[in-house]
Amino acid sequence: MKKVILVLAGIICCGVIAVISYLHYAPALGMVMPLKEVTTFSRPAHLVISFIPYKLVLMNVSNESGVSYRELPEPNQSTSKILSDYSFYPGAAIVVCPDGSRFYVCMADVLAEYDSIGSFLRPISITEFELGPGKHIFGKTTEASNDKIWLSVESLPRRDSKHFIIEWQPDKIPNTRQVGPQAFSWTIAPLREKVFVFGEKTGIFDLDTREFAPKSWNMYSSADFTQANGLLLSDDRPEDKYDRIAWVDLANGSEVDITWGGEAQWGPDGYIYFKRGSTQLWRCKPDEGKCEPVYLATRIAKGGDWGIGNELKFSHDRTFLAFFYRIPLSSGKEHRGLVLIDLKNGEYLELDSKDFSCLYPRMVTEHIAFINGEILMVEDAVENFWFIMDMAWLTTNDVKTNSVPTSGPVETK
Repeated sequence: MKKVILVLAGIICCGVIAVISYLHYAPALGMVMPLKEVTTFSRPAHLVISFIPYKLVLMNVSNESGVSYRELPEPNQSTSKILSDYSFYPGAAIVVCPDGSRFYVCMADVLAEYDSIGSFLRPISITEFELGPGKHIFGKTTEASNDKIWLSVESLPRRDSKHFIIEWQPDKIPNTRQVGPQAFSWTIAPLREKVFVFGEKTGIFDLDTREFAPKSWNMYSSADFTQANGLLLSDDRPEDKYDRIAWVDLANGSEVDITWGGEAQWGPDGYIYFKRGSTQLWRCKPDEGKCEPVYLATRIAKGGDWGIGNELKFSHDRTFLAFFYRIPLSSGKEHRGLVLIDLKNGEYLELDSKDFSCLYPRMVTEHIAFINGEILMVEDAVENFWFIMDMAWLTTNDVKTNSVPTSGPVETK
């Protein structure tokens, strides 16, 4: 009898191991929603992406001949030196005007301005924002309304860095003011004149009265707000069921627990879109509680290495969505890819690591060997070195002149 029990236990254990192994290593499902896979979108759209190694690219995802890339010029030849002098990448955050006429890229202590086709217009020194030269750099959080732009700023040196927000009105004089308490991350409700702040203080800052109301939101690090749907709070790096998504009623301060996940944002259809780990994209209705997968890069949610964030980005009208997934591998590296979705037309396209290798044709693998005095490559392809620092949609579709959309989530590490 004992032998029978041992045999059955062995069979069960082998079965459990086989199921776990299948879930971890079987091919992923990919796109789960019934969307049409395309090579390019049927309506105009561009994506601005900043990469590590440092490069700024304008990607046309509606080109009839296929997805095309255009490397954008930098403000001057010293930009790369500026980045290396600080010994870190400030984030190269991107902010797009809602009408799609201009976009800006934060490059250390220079704000680079571009037009709608990616032509460089002018460099704007951080000193023009009433900040001392050599004492501040731009951070990684940005937002824009129809007439204002908000930018994160960090003081130097980094070991004693202070983070705050500046509000900028490009077409007015004076055009700059400092906003609120110190904030590592934040999001803004322009019509309500409110800033939701996360940092040394957590709460709501009133842009009009300049009063601060502290809130017990210390467990969150990502926020998204729309006038129609309200405030979402979540983490920027969700790993398990303890990383919660909350829907906040600003009228009475109540919080409704939705589900687990992170970087939660409102879609155009009443759904909340969010990621689990760094490999899965999900959505749910806030009042139903039923979650459904959108895209699964792995069958079980996995978390990649600590990144710079901004892995989930909507366009201003929230009909285009970009999901940057990162799959950790047993070798310690990551497999990375980018999924772009047109929620309005029900289309999607997927870009893999190999698609981005063309952006760095001179990069070689780190796996090399010296044989008979010659340097030989052990591997042929380089797919793991590129990393998206930030991305933003450049499109004018469905943007109304009287609306004030937000630019999406904010993160802190």
